[in-house]
Amino acid sequence: MKKLIGFISAAMILMVAACTKDNPGAIVEKAMNDMINGNYEAFVEACDLGEDSLPADQVKQAKQMTVSILEKTMKGVKEGKDEEAKKKLPKSCKVLDEKIDGDNAVVELEITSEGGDVSNSKITLKKNKAGAWKIANSNDIMPQAPMNLDEEATEEGAEDEVAEDETEEAAPEAEGEEEPAEDAADAEEAPAE
Repeated sequence: MKKLIGFISAAMILMVAACTKDNPGAIVEKAMNDMINGNYEAFVEACDLGEDSLPADQVKQAKQMTVSILEKTMKGVKEGKDEEAKKKLPKSCKVLDEKIDGDNAVVELEITSEGGDVSNSKITLKKNKAGAWKIANSNDIMPQAPMNLDEEATEEGAEDEVAEDETEEAAPEAEGEEEPAEDAADAEEAPAE
């Protein structure tokens, strides 16, 4: 009898775990943890990228592009020199609340950053035509790309642009020509005789 009770208890725990795996809160938490752990493909699979309205080839392309952007963004932040950006990377998350209304749901998620800051985010999910919950607003939990992913390349590019600008400005003077705009400005400043 004890073995039977133990078996039934274990079966009930497995059933509860299996059922909660498909609830919106569990989906958001798993997707966030996938992103934190670098499993960007799994994160993107949890997001709605237009599967119900776009042709399959466009959806595939959108998923590949999103994974690529995530990989580059996260790599850029993790390997970059910007310590503040590194501190903003998500470290952990937990579901605070889940509200389901038919085929729509809102999950409130608490996100702790690498720097220890805690923020809350409301994530919207919707059921797709197949009945699976998908994250509808993945931008709310995806890290934002820093302006300069590769600071050295950006600095080199800026130096090249400055050098080109200086060359363009110096070119008329080197040829002994003055720019017409300067002539007009000089004429306005000259006293009237």
